[in-house]
Amino acid sequence: MRVEYVLDKGSGEMNEDSLLISKSIFGVFDGLTSLTKYKDNRGVSGGLVASRLVKEEFEKHPFLPPENIVKISLQKLEKIMVDRNIDLTKKEERLSTTLAVVRTSIDLLEYIQVGDSPIIIINKDGTHEVIMSSNNSDKKALLLWMKFTHEEGIREWGKDKRMMDQLLMDRHGANVRFGTLSGEKEVLGFIKTGTKKISEIKQILITTDGLFLPQENPSEGEKIEELIDLYQKMGLKKLKDYVREVETKDTQFKYPRFKLHDDMAAISLTFDTI
Repeated sequence: MRVEYVLDKGSGEMNEDSLLISKSIFGVFDGLTSLTKYKDNRGVSGGLVASRLVKEEFEKHPFLPPENIVKISLQKLEKIMVDRNIDLTKKEERLSTTLAVVRTSIDLLEYIQVGDSPIIIINKDGTHEVIMSSNNSDKKALLLWMKFTHEEGIREWGKDKRMMDQLLMDRHGANVRFGTLSGEKEVLGFIKTGTKKISEIKQILITTDGLFLPQENPSEGEKIEELIDLYQKMGLKKLKDYVREVETKDTQFKYPRFKLHDDMAAISLTFDTI
């Protein structure tokens, strides 16, 4: 098995994505930027605190059932938030992260996923499977942002009350409309798990949404099919460079997004020679 990865900071102060590569466990974790701008006493953001914590639990328990590791992570996340006087009644204050992890053995792939960080399995027969429990959960906010940038020329969404109100509404949908690991047990209803025979698999791409292709219309959903096609043609690292180049050239924000570059963490697993 050949392993490649990218871990690339976006336009923010720090990379809130975490990446896990071990002998048999591979995963990415996309920490959600806090609307309250929370940082711990070392200056680490809430998103990074959450993504690191869940990553470390998978490192500590390589042989436990993945759902059990998630339950341990939820308990530890909640304890950290209580210890830090975070108001758990306010979803926008909770520390939160996505999860996309696979575990390999000689003949079996085991996976667990929640949020919009997909696990993409490309089979030897040419078919593919996309494991992603939430898709385009910030669509309403992006559509609003697109309207404001195009019609009103607004460039700083954080200073616009209408945008902040919409983002706040989106956060209230956490573990109601979409899943995220934020200490809430309701996330268990959004988790995707399963197994697959290694002998059927050609490649696996595990990624946070920073690798997603920029798109003009957020209502159309993510361009997963095009992403898979480019990944197979380019490989992971050239795909990363391609996405960054498109974003860099888009100075007028033809592709609506909240910052020029999003954080990125991705792993490519290849099970045969291509």
